[in-house]
Amino acid sequence: MTATNLSFKNKLVDHLTKNWKAYVFYLVVLFSTVLFIYALGFSTAWARTEVLGKTYKETQPIFDLTKQINDAIASLAAIGLISAVLNIMVGTHSRKKYFWTNYVLLGILIVSTLATGIYIFVGSEILKSEFTNSFDVFESRWAYLIQLSFQGRDIRPGIIESLSNSLPYMLVGLIASGLSVWLLIDERLKRPMHLAREAEVQSILEKVEKGEIKVSEKVMNQVPSVDDEIIDFTEKEVLEYETLEFGVFHKKHQTSIMIAHVWAVIVTSLIFISFIGSIVIDFLNRYQIIDFNTESIVSLHPSLISFLSILLLLAGFFNLSAIKAIEKIKTDSIPRNTLLGYAIYLIPTTLISGILLLPVALKLPRSKVELAKMRYQNNQFGFTMTFGSMLFFIWSLFTSINYSLFTGLAEEVRVKPDHNIALDITISIVLILVMFLSAEKVKAYSKQWSYGLFVISVVNLLRLFYVPLISLNTNQIPMDIFIQIAICHIISAALTTIAGIVSLKKATKIQQALKQGGK
Repeated sequence: MTATNLSFKNKLVDHLTKNWKAYVFYLVVLFSTVLFIYALGFSTAWARTEVLGKTYKETQPIFDLTKQINDAIASLAAIGLISAVLNIMVGTHSRKKYFWTNYVLLGILIVSTLATGIYIFVGSEILKSEFTNSFDVFESRWAYLIQLSFQGRDIRPGIIESLSNSLPYMLVGLIASGLSVWLLIDERLKRPMHLAREAEVQSILEKVEKGEIKVSEKVMNQVPSVDDEIIDFTEKEVLEYETLEFGVFHKKHQTSIMIAHVWAVIVTSLIFISFIGSIVIDFLNRYQIIDFNTESIVSLHPSLISFLSILLLLAGFFNLSAIKAIEKIKTDSIPRNTLLGYAIYLIPTTLISGILLLPVALKLPRSKVELAKMRYQNNQFGFTMTFGSMLFFIWSLFTSINYSLFTGLAEEVRVKPDHNIALDITISIVLILVMFLSAEKVKAYSKQWSYGLFVISVVNLLRLFYVPLISLNTNQIPMDIFIQIAICHIISAALTTIAGIVSLKKATKIQQALKQGGK
């Protein structure tokens, strides 16, 4: 049979037909990001202007109204962006059959993007009218405040101009909401077909578990491969262990496993206790019950404390997952690679548990159907690590370009927009989109994109020596904030490097297996 060479046009059409949902959702994410960036700029500008309003009692109402609208826009935009990110984590952009989490998060995204777009336009029109009126009524007040805080630079034309340019952002919100609705309608129309397909594949997997189908002979051809249609529901672990005596492996390594488990529980408990304790201390300090807070105890910048607290909380939740993995050793239901990954992770977070668990994981028998399972299971590890890397990169990006003390004064310490910031944002947006694409590609065992993750890691680290270092050297950000940004970049680069190593290893294995099998 002669292979047919498809033209570039046919290949493009075929690719878009199979992946249109992902590209549509990437547009939604892009629009949500645009709305969020606009909300940050909008809110930051008015936060500085709010200082002017507090100078005179009679002008306070307009600035109270401004703050109310700003807070609403910023909150709605943040909810939209967060829900878009969470939708990707639960696979809304690629999953054929939605679960309740997909419906809830997609519903939040639809409502938030729609509300953000409408409120930006309506709120801007309201503020435009109020500010125009205040310029006439309090003309002398404005002139004095402009001279005092802005060294004579008249900011009033800029205020009106920014409020007059809100229509495009309303359209961005409406389009993002409309595209999300499109995804929802498409899933509901095709749901019966996907449920039928799921039942068929589940039936095949049940036959595999019962021994009615030999994995090496039949399932390779019956279960869709990653190059065809990937099964997009949670698959069961199939024949992970060959032994028929459950618990033998656990009994042999019981002492190491028990100590690793107990120590992980202790360290995780301390993590959550320290996090809750920090919140309680700051709460008591705010209401003057005590005269010290977390910042005074550790002598760190509040922003850095908040960032480290989030890292601590994430470590605690990941530790809980690791503890569950250790418990699964008792029933021989934890895959070797999964346990090995948790053991390596526990070394920096608990030390003792990781060191004890690593040799145990290395002795765990390999699954004889590992390659067969890769034919119908995604490279979820590579996808998750790449996606996590992107979140840390975004955190560092917003921290480095939006840092400000919000004093409203001429000598205010903040990152000032210039051509370096503009170029940095452009490069970062491109990198974020590439990371989105690479996460999807390594999910399907792409060897080329596994190498691409190493390039992303290098670019990620190089950015640290561009805008963040320039801002530090010009006293636009303090050392504590630079440390926070550096930690984000290091973690981000480490995650993409780990994802690249693991994904490359998996991609090489499956490609070699396909060549040997004549596929």
